[in-house]
Amino acid sequence: MARKYSPDDRKLVRQIIDDTEMPTDSWPYTDQFDRCRAVFNTGRLSSWNRSEFWHVVLAVRKAGGDGAARRRHASGLAADVVIDREALRSVMPRSRGAVDRLPYSSTFDSAFRNYNQRTKRKLNENQFWVAMLRIAKSRIKKNARPHLEKSICALRLTIDTFNASSAHLRMDTVLVQLHWAFEQLLKASLIQYGEPIKESSREQTISFDRASKIAHTKDSAKFISYQDWKYLQWLKNVRGGAYHDLVVLDEAELYLLAKTGVELFDKVLDDVFFERLADRIESRVLPICTVPLVDIGVLLDRKRSQIYALSKAGEAQAARNAARSLADLELVLGQDRPEDELLPGARKKQVDAIVRAVDRQEPLEDHLPMCSAIQITMEGTGPTLSVSLVGKKNPGVSGIEVDGSAPAVAYRRINPADDFQLTHTQVAQKLKISTSVLTGIMRELNVHDDESMCYRHGPAGSGMKQVGFHHKVLDKVRRFLAEHPDEDPLTWYRIHVSTNKKHRQR
Repeated sequence: MARKYSPDDRKLVRQIIDDTEMPTDSWPYTDQFDRCRAVFNTGRLSSWNRSEFWHVVLAVRKAGGDGAARRRHASGLAADVVIDREALRSVMPRSRGAVDRLPYSSTFDSAFRNYNQRTKRKLNENQFWVAMLRIAKSRIKKNARPHLEKSICALRLTIDTFNASSAHLRMDTVLVQLHWAFEQLLKASLIQYGEPIKESSREQTISFDRASKIAHTKDSAKFISYQDWKYLQWLKNVRGGAYHDLVVLDEAELYLLAKTGVELFDKVLDDVFFERLADRIESRVLPICTVPLVDIGVLLDRKRSQIYALSKAGEAQAARNAARSLADLELVLGQDRPEDELLPGARKKQVDAIVRAVDRQEPLEDHLPMCSAIQITMEGTGPTLSVSLVGKKNPGVSGIEVDGSAPAVAYRRINPADDFQLTHTQVAQKLKISTSVLTGIMRELNVHDDESMCYRHGPAGSGMKQVGFHHKVLDKVRRFLAEHPDEDPLTWYRIHVSTNKKHRQR
């Protein structure tokens, strides 16, 4: 019989959930679960066992309300973990809703043993739990499926066109179809998350821009990271040139767009629908390019030669069209926030700078600091070619890495900026202290000088830098408060901030 819990128990569990960055679905069979249970059992005459604690966590999470964050499940499965889906379904409960209540039960233990014996795979309990939960939550909504199927078909056409031997309209078709594939995937994903894709006053669905912005900024439907949003903006701008105007790309540039797009498509498909691209298309059809794109300098040199040749041939407008894709990438990477709008004339000014640099035989790296900060690494050959976009000069210009040693399209994310997502205000809210108190304590602890705790990022050469904090800051400040229980919380603010203000005013 389940143990009864009081309103105070629910309040405490809600507080534990709010203070923990790890999604509750990922807790079972981890050290995090045991730490949370230890906090819950502190001061109790009778400790709650793991099953009892999980049931109260489940009840509080499902109830929601009072600001309790119902964080969505994060995979936690490494790319090299192979799951036999058919065998997994055979040991799961018939009712998908019953999966939530399985952890720390005899039913779970039996299913775990049967699966490992049947498949001869040695998964640990947390991996088995996460895999089972992903299967249970992988039901695709009826309204999302048409958009999803259309997006996969569009991606297939994109890859087929990229690998086509005919060069007639090849580049333009790849850009248009890849953009279309992502628009349908974004809309299918938003529907899967319960978000409307039609505005009440209009019959037409929302635009690509609107869909990508919701997918990146709305907490209840966030499945696109900031760096991935930048890629989508670059794709949108280049596609606009191909669809409405004339765009001139280099082969290496098209490969970078297509390969990164396939990787991001697979990531979204896995995160939202719990499917892998390798289950939908054959690995042999992934974009393949004979250009050795081993460094961003290769791309910039090729673009420089392309623009120079067009200019010397008297095709000034074609040279500007060739420079536009680089200008779009530089401007997109230089944006601080998704809400930022490009200044009127910014693209024209950037294109002018690129064309002038080429005419003067100057290195493009000096005029494209954000693009030159991209690092490209490759491993393997053919379908397992590895591409990584990681900023050398600016940590914010990080992107996607494909694991060249894994089968077909098994990917992992490389993005250091994701670990520094907390703002100053969010840290203060989680600790339930004022921002002024937090400022003083951070000055006392020298948090801003600790690269493992925070970093600043923004456009190269810009004085305006966005500051992001690591979640470890929460524990560090929490320990500091515990070590100074009798201190006035504003003491540190007065020491480090108020005194400096008075000094500057004199």
